[in-house]
Amino acid sequence: MNGKMNIFVLTAGDRRTASSYYRIFQYEELFKKEKIGLQWSIAKEFIDFQKLKYFDCVILQKTILSKYKIKKIAAHSKNFLYDCDDRIWLSHTGSHHLFTRLRLRTRLRLISSLTRTCMVPNSVISKDLEVFRAKTTIIPMALDGTLWSPPAVQNKALRVGWAGAPHNLVYLDSLLPVIRRIQKKYPGLEWVIYSGKDPNFSNIHYNFIPFQAGYEHNIIKDFDIGLLPLIPNDFSEGKSPIKALQYLATETAIVATPTTVIREILQEKASCLFAESPDQWEQALERLIIDTRFRKTLAKNGRERFEERFSLEQVFQLVKNTIIN
Repeated sequence: MNGKMNIFVLTAGDRRTASSYYRIFQYEELFKKEKIGLQWSIAKEFIDFQKLKYFDCVILQKTILSKYKIKKIAAHSKNFLYDCDDRIWLSHTGSHHLFTRLRLRTRLRLISSLTRTCMVPNSVISKDLEVFRAKTTIIPMALDGTLWSPPAVQNKALRVGWAGAPHNLVYLDSLLPVIRRIQKKYPGLEWVIYSGKDPNFSNIHYNFIPFQAGYEHNIIKDFDIGLLPLIPNDFSEGKSPIKALQYLATETAIVATPTTVIREILQEKASCLFAESPDQWEQALERLIIDTRFRKTLAKNGRERFEERFSLEQVFQLVKNTIIN
């Protein structure tokens, strides 16, 4: 124990796990400045429940554990919180088996009843948990605005980019026909895919940059236009993609699929263009390619939107107040 307050976080993963990093680990230095001690363990591996009674606050991050473990954690916690940044109780692509759905609902109801509040990044997840009578606190996703900043030098050629984990390449795959048409019309553009896996797309040209942890900001800040496609479904509807904030922070003009949460984050006409059909995607991209002034205005508005709501220090105050209060 090394602070005026000490918290223990049962995480979904380690520092390399995006969800755990952006919801917990990126605040470590700010916790230290506030003399708040932070210890953690991966939730699924944790069994030393007696240890929790020595901490002022225990946070279960994202993982939906067994009823036995949830009860054990609650019984040994002075102040039990839950944090979740995705609708992990839903399938990414289809629907869970009936038994799985019932099991998840039972566990979510238990979490909702035993935690003081559930910290969530958006209104969609908040409404989901309120069905189980959970008290929720909206704490947006955040980034360090000094690290994620606009580029000092503009590119010579216009650069269109997509960044994301390999399992999200399916979203980009849906845009390939549009990309092919745009590339035929505007052959001088640079196209970049930044991911942990080369998708080996055929009939389009692009520069693949392999993912390197801690280096993302240097790649994304060189995008002039950022692609944020999603496949409309219940899971995507509650997704708060960190990529949206990365584009905003680096003054990257955005074209995005208008899910409920994306609308909350980006606010069309202020900081992005929304597109649903292939024709709308093509029109939006063409407008940003052709109209330099509009593209730069959109990008600057995006940075302002980021500073208003998503900067690390600002969101940390919400995190700290929720934990303390």
